[in-house]
Amino acid sequence: MSEGERSALERRTAWLNGPDSGIEGHDDERGGYYYVENELVVVAEDLQRVQEALKGLGITLEHDDAGKLGVVRTRLDFGQNQRLAVPDVLARVRAAEKDRNDAAGRKQPPLRVGPNHYLSGEPEYEGGPSGPAKPTQPEYEGGPSGPAQPTGGGAINLESILHRLGLGNGKGVRVTVIDTGYTRGPHTEMDQHVTSTGTPALDAQPKDGQIDYEAGHGTFVTWLVHRAAPLAHVDVVEALGPAGYGTEHDIAQAILDHADSDVINLSLGGYTDGDHAPWSLDAALQKVSPKTAIVAAAGNNGASRPMWPAAFKRVVAVGAVGHDGRRAEFSNFGWWVDVCTGGVDIFGAFPRYPDPPDPQAVPPFFDGWAIWNGTSFAAPKVAGEIAARLSTRRYRTARSAASSLVNDAGRPHLPGLGTLLDL
Repeated sequence: MSEGERSALERRTAWLNGPDSGIEGHDDERGGYYYVENELVVVAEDLQRVQEALKGLGITLEHDDAGKLGVVRTRLDFGQNQRLAVPDVLARVRAAEKDRNDAAGRKQPPLRVGPNHYLSGEPEYEGGPSGPAKPTQPEYEGGPSGPAQPTGGGAINLESILHRLGLGNGKGVRVTVIDTGYTRGPHTEMDQHVTSTGTPALDAQPKDGQIDYEAGHGTFVTWLVHRAAPLAHVDVVEALGPAGYGTEHDIAQAILDHADSDVINLSLGGYTDGDHAPWSLDAALQKVSPKTAIVAAAGNNGASRPMWPAAFKRVVAVGAVGHDGRRAEFSNFGWWVDVCTGGVDIFGAFPRYPDPPDPQAVPPFFDGWAIWNGTSFAAPKVAGEIAARLSTRRYRTARSAASSLVNDAGRPHLPGLGTLLDL
């Protein structure tokens, strides 16, 4: 790792552990997780039971409306009592409810309550090897992200012929990218195919005169979708801050708001309490159209521990390989990973920073392009390919187009990484 990369990681870690982030960490035998201080998410039908259990601990709840999601975001009020960390509150609530019966004397099912987990945009979750973006120029394309990508058999098939004829260009397909937002201006041709709101901050977490660790992540991901399906319409939703973190509940709401999109790309993920599926995300995915393909990055801890939302069966989980076609050192793996493709030295669009030029600014400087590593960037290559396939009209839904990739018997299959795709 270079000195600049080390500095970027150290700045991000200092912000994460500082008072301004609002992010709490919990360590356990599984490796822990991040969560929002003093918040729980509760399936609406269980809210009254949770309130009763907390009342016995001297804790009250303020809560939002469950809305269409059916999961409530709550805030803990300890009053004059000693403040407890969320994992401790959950342990006491679960212990209090463990042997409690309902009015008919029947044992009640476990409470559907958990932390409001923080998920992060990949490439880096907790000190992983993938590192920050590196500045580059367009002429770099054709390097590692071009012909040097690993292949999945190399045979010319109908899909590649349709691509060459311009029939797999994504026309008429809607893709949603839930990420750090999209920076308009540096890439005007792509801007025409992107809907976004606001201008994502590039130097805010921390605000220190340098570009934040994952600022530009959403722009980079969007470009990879656009490159594979140049006429697809991409709706970019800003659910992560420029350091790369966003809450489970906010991400779930973004999914719900775009539940009828053809393809949803989630280049983000996190570990959870007890490795259980997070309640808000579970509820949101259940409400997504059955026609929609959902794609998520498998994560970059080089581990088999399930990362959510990639570990949901409803989701196409994407791992990364290097130029040799083997698992990239940083890529997660396991029974829950469906496909893999190149995720090393990926070339893509990036914001300009600083813009306008600032003689007092601190490197690195970006002029609209970057190279980056991570499963974050393998995932949108797959999402873009699904959009391209759907536009050929050979598939009735994006989900069936995704299945044609996951279950392609003509491609190599790597243990713990699924089907190898030459994208």
